[in-house]
Amino acid sequence: LEENITQLYAEWSSQKPVQGSLKPTNAMQVIKDFDDRLQMLREQHSQLVQLKKSLQMEVGDVEALAPLQDEMGSLKDVWAEINTVHSRVETLKETLWTAVEPKRIKTSLEDLLSNMKQMDRRLQQYEAFDHIQEQLQGHIKLNQVVAELKTDALKERHWKHIVQMLK
Repeated sequence: LEENITQLYAEWSSQKPVQGSLKPTNAMQVIKDFDDRLQMLREQHSQLVQLKKSLQMEVGDVEALAPLQDEMGSLKDVWAEINTVHSRVETLKETLWTAVEPKRIKTSLEDLLSNMKQMDRRLQQYEAFDHIQEQLQGHIKLNQVVAELKTDALKERHWKHIVQMLK
């Protein structure tokens, strides 16, 4: 059991999803997989502690898995918040060009950014949080280009020229 706990700690240290470039769904799956393994080890550890107590043996460290569980809980909270922000940004990205309203998009992005700044400080310490915040700031800057492309001054002939240049 001690070997399994040590192995889980080692694997978590090398594979924990802290990189900002990860997709939130992938990160949440990694956390879920580790959490399932952690729960199984906690049950085994709890049974072992109860058995040692009943045999009046030395119990050892009862909370050996607590630090790992705390860290997983924090990361789960971070990725849950990031997933919410990410899904709202993806919804904005899926807006049809004919339905795009640059002011509304900018307002939505700024609201998301301000909501992120109001999140718990312990969530803000992770690289993934910084990454999504930088992405939002980049989207806000790109929104100026969208606003310029959405003007009535761009006619069909302009769009044909733009499409030709992009090919």
